[in-house]
Amino acid sequence: MVMLMKKFDTSKWGEFRLIDILKWETQKEINPRLILNSIDGEEQYAFIGQSSVNNGLISYVNIGKEMLNNIESKPLLLIHSNNHVVVYVDKPFYLKDGHGATSVLSSENLNEKNAMFLISVLNSSLDRVFDYDMKATKIMLKNHKIKLPVTESGKVDWEYMEEYIEKLEGKVTASLIVLDRAKHIPKKKADFSDWKDFGVVDFFDLSLPKGDIQVKGLDDGDIALITPSNTNNGLIQRIPRNSESTLYDAGCLTVDMFGNAYYHEEDFFVTAHGHVNVLIPKISISKGVGLFIATAIKSMFIQKYGFKDMCTQKVLKREMIKLPITSDGVPDWNYMEQYMERLQKKAEQLITCFG
Repeated sequence: MVMLMKKFDTSKWGEFRLIDILKWETQKEINPRLILNSIDGEEQYAFIGQSSVNNGLISYVNIGKEMLNNIESKPLLLIHSNNHVVVYVDKPFYLKDGHGATSVLSSENLNEKNAMFLISVLNSSLDRVFDYDMKATKIMLKNHKIKLPVTESGKVDWEYMEEYIEKLEGKVTASLIVLDRAKHIPKKKADFSDWKDFGVVDFFDLSLPKGDIQVKGLDDGDIALITPSNTNNGLIQRIPRNSESTLYDAGCLTVDMFGNAYYHEEDFFVTAHGHVNVLIPKISISKGVGLFIATAIKSMFIQKYGFKDMCTQKVLKREMIKLPITSDGVPDWNYMEQYMERLQKKAEQLITCFG
């Protein structure tokens, strides 16, 4: 839902340090080995770790109440330092041992609705400052500033944020009714039996940037800067064209260390340290084909790679992707193009539904 929020005019919003609007709570962390001692037949509680998948939820367990966080079931936000994922919780939970890497935040004004608004603002703001090398530690977060809507007296307008999310939920509910009707339409099951495996390097040259672009302290500009991310095509901000790094042409793909893959319609830079691989086509490909291949790569790689097993350039050189083929056994570029055109039309219809 948060991703549906429109672009705001923030010129009249106020700027606040997180330490001034949120309180850092004490926390208890547990060794993940302890979940092997989970008590069956008792109420189970969320076991949360630093993951960008499923809001960090690892499992539900019960290893006793002495190590539970949030016994009072207060509305809380969790911010993980490594990936700066922001999570809302309002029930007791266990926290995976991360040496204090997760900030547990509260406010007497926080509730589920305005928390969703705040998470959207935080996601956008944190992505601009922090990355794998610049972690969102507690010290860094406390002085991190975000813009929020304000009352006439200049205080955070928690009520406005709550009302905005309520209106947004109304639009989503109306759209879900349309989607529910659509699910009864017969669907053709995808058949991949005639698809074939091809090496990534069969169609792309792999590149890493020359230069050392760091997210912190960059000037604003017109050229996209791409960083490891599972949202917004990896775009973290726009920087000047004369920035000291490799400028890549539109029409390339990127695959980051987590397996997120994107097609880029415009020129772009990528952040340093080899965390984003650039795939430069050896042949001319259309936007539709580029989007199809990026989607195929992400669907195959996203569950395969992570912090422990990164999708490096060395790994990518050996990777295979499955693509539709013609009767001659070569990639069916026309099928890919037409498939993405049909998908785009369906997406446009859904956007119209959300109105």
